[in-house]
Amino acid sequence: PSFLAKRGLGHVAFPPPGESPVRYADRLGVLHPRLVAAHGVQVDAADRETLARRGVHVVLCPRSNRNLGVGEADVPALRAAGVGLALGTDSLASAETLDVLDDAVQLRRSFPGLSSAAIVRMATLGGAEALGLSDLGAVAPGRSAALVFAAGDVPGDPHDFLLSGEARLRPVEVE
Repeated sequence: PSFLAKRGLGHVAFPPPGESPVRYADRLGVLHPRLVAAHGVQVDAADRETLARRGVHVVLCPRSNRNLGVGEADVPALRAAGVGLALGTDSLASAETLDVLDDAVQLRRSFPGLSSAAIVRMATLGGAEALGLSDLGAVAPGRSAALVFAAGDVPGDPHDFLLSGEARLRPVEVE
C-alpha cells in the first residue's frame, strides 16, 4: 500500500491473486507473442512452459536482479523450455549503467556454462526478436546496421573476449 500511496495510487486495491504472475497474466489472457516480460526471476517449470507456448519473450536484467536482491532468472531452464530471451539493463534506479554489455558480462559470470555466443545472441538478435524488429539484430543482407567493435589482441573466441569484462565497445562510423 505505501508503494502505491507514494505514487498517488493509494486508492487502488490489489488483492494478491494467490498464483504466480505468469499464471495470473495467462488467466487474464494477456500473454501473447508481442508481450515482452521483464526479469523472469520468479517462474517455475509450468510458468516457463506457458511463456514458451504463448510466444512471450523474457528480457533478462541480471545486474538489476542482483542489486535488488530479487533472485536470479534460471536462464538454462528458460532456454531449455524454448522461451525467447533478450538482455536489458532495467534502469539507472537499479543498475550502474545502461550498457547492455555490462549485463551480458554479468550473465556470463552468473552462468559460466552458458555459451558466450548464446549470450551475445540475447544481447543482439534476441532483443530485436523480442521487439519485433526483423531488420535489426544481425549482420545480414537486408538488415539495418549500427556496428561497434572492441579492440583486443586476444586469441580465441571473440564472443569470450566480448564477455570478459575487458572489452570496450566503440561505434563504427558508416559513411
